[in-house]
Amino acid sequence: MIIESQLADSSIRVAADIAQAYAFAEQDRPDVILTDLSMPSGDGIMLTKQLLGNPKLAEVPVIWISGVEDHSFEQREQFRNVKNYIRKPFKAKELSTHIVEAVSHT
Repeated sequence: MIIESQLADSSIRVAADIAQAYAFAEQDRPDVILTDLSMPSGDGIMLTKQLLGNPKLAEVPVIWISGVEDHSFEQREQFRNVKNYIRKPFKAKELSTHIVEAVSHT
């Protein structure tokens, strides 16, 4: 995975769907969560809502990623944990910058 190779010195877990992503987050609270808005059996918005409903995970910064042109990014202001929205395709440096910014504000 391209993101993993660009962030080689970081610990990264890749989830197949939102249920697995949420389970990973509960098992080991992450520093930041990157979620695509289009995922199997749900979407990044659903995952974001689930995270906010859990006091242990509500403050984990979330970055939304999407290749679909829609207006979901406008909803991010409704979620205090969403720190940014990145459109695909994106450059690794852009992603890295957003991750550093999100983590530094926690």
